[in-house]
Amino acid sequence: MAPTTEDIQGTQLEGESGLMNVIEPDLIAYYNRSRLEIGFTNGAKLRTFPMCEPERLRGPQSDLIWVEEPTAVAPGDLAVSAWNNAMFGFRLGERPRCVVSYTPKARPIYTILRALKNAVVSRGTSYDNFDNLSPAMRDVIGVYEGTRLGAQELQAIVLEDVPGALWKTENIERYAFRDLHEPKVDPDTGYRDPERVLVHKEQVNHRALCRSLILKRVIAIDPTVRDPAMRRMPDKDPDACGMVVVSCGFQQRDPVPDKKGDDTRRMHFYVEQDMTAVMSPSTWAKLCDRSWKWLTAKGSTVNEVIYEGNQGGDLVRKALQAENPQMPIREVWASKASRPDAESVSLLYEQGRVHHVGWFPDLEGHMTTWNALNPAEHCPDDVSALVWAFHALGMGMPVENRVTTISRERRHYEEPSGAWA
Repeated sequence: MAPTTEDIQGTQLEGESGLMNVIEPDLIAYYNRSRLEIGFTNGAKLRTFPMCEPERLRGPQSDLIWVEEPTAVAPGDLAVSAWNNAMFGFRLGERPRCVVSYTPKARPIYTILRALKNAVVSRGTSYDNFDNLSPAMRDVIGVYEGTRLGAQELQAIVLEDVPGALWKTENIERYAFRDLHEPKVDPDTGYRDPERVLVHKEQVNHRALCRSLILKRVIAIDPTVRDPAMRRMPDKDPDACGMVVVSCGFQQRDPVPDKKGDDTRRMHFYVEQDMTAVMSPSTWAKLCDRSWKWLTAKGSTVNEVIYEGNQGGDLVRKALQAENPQMPIREVWASKASRPDAESVSLLYEQGRVHHVGWFPDLEGHMTTWNALNPAEHCPDDVSALVWAFHALGMGMPVENRVTTISRERRHYEEPSGAWA
């Protein structure tokens, strides 16, 4: 697999270091140049697939995969889809193996590759191959030394701080709550059990439990109003429905208010779940309802279900109410200036007040690679839902006003016993 058909033919197969130039001729039975397919004398067959067409990877099975430059696929979601489809067919033989060669770039696919448990990482720089380069190329390399592009392309350094990105991987990882064991997932909702044991990254050696008094929890939706199967442009990747669950509360180790009522505690926020996917309106409405019922049954109150009304408006409300008239629903409207809204959320991450409860590679990949400085770059659907969730939790209010507002909003709902997560 490679980003495009041209990359497969020009680099993987027929390039100077391509397979047709490094494999012994006696081992090759045939080479179909029109289909870019190689047959070997032992009966093995090599097929090629461009990652820009991920649906073609549905069905084929394999026991050996070579992926070339997955971080160069644009848009990045195509690389993720191609990788996922290839992994579902990666099931032949006793020991299937996969080789991924790429320039390290902060892309969603890089987040997935980094999280692989049994991966063996080998790094190489352009200087390792310096003796084999022409003198002209050596002069070109010197031009880029000491630059961001040179660090990435020549020294294989991953630049996590993408220019224009509001979030840094370091800030997410440092304060994340990751599971000790595999998370328990409810088969109906796909929601991870909130009662699992969590360990703070900074306290993992002490195996200290991190429990927080949750004051408010919301489900935020950035909806899609069109069925993906009925979209006008079938060749275009359909929009996803952003859906996240976020809560806020106080950590136990925070100081207790003094007798004068001066509360110096700071509110912390917990990203509990990312359910973003390509879904039809009926599907995401059902998923939201099941998640709301599942959390409520577990004693974790969901105070609000908020949705962006710029698309769909009343259609979104009617879809949610048709599934469950009892869900507390609120409509919000987005302004064109999405960066100021997202900036205020990113500041909370820098302050160490946001904790990702579990692993969310797609969401975190979009957060750290979305260039908010580029007006032509659309805010990812899951990031948009995340920003709405934080604003619905009243992150800009002082603690005293925030708690008062939360209590006022809860007057119509029954308070569960022990709202801990």
